Amino acid sequence: MIRDWSSGSHVQGRQILQTAPAAQNLSFNTPAEDDWFAAPAIEYNWNASTSILGGVGLTLSGRDTTRQVIGTLAFEHTF
Repeated sequence: MIRDWSSGSHVQGRQILQTAPAAQNLSFNTPAEDDWFAAPAIEYNWNASTSILGGVGLTLSGRDTTRQVIGTLAFEHTF
């Protein structure tokens, strides 16, 4: 379970356009984000040195967030 929170950013500067005669002032705020993310998985061990893990990560709830479904697959072998 992961909680991701950010308060947003303030951007201020000047934008120079090739088609405009002068630079334009630029100022904006990005929105704050807050979301909960879960990544349940199952691991199977063939023996003490070999295993495979598979799962899926998904955004459960949030504000100003992108909904995501992310597949996960891992193979592990130690010598």
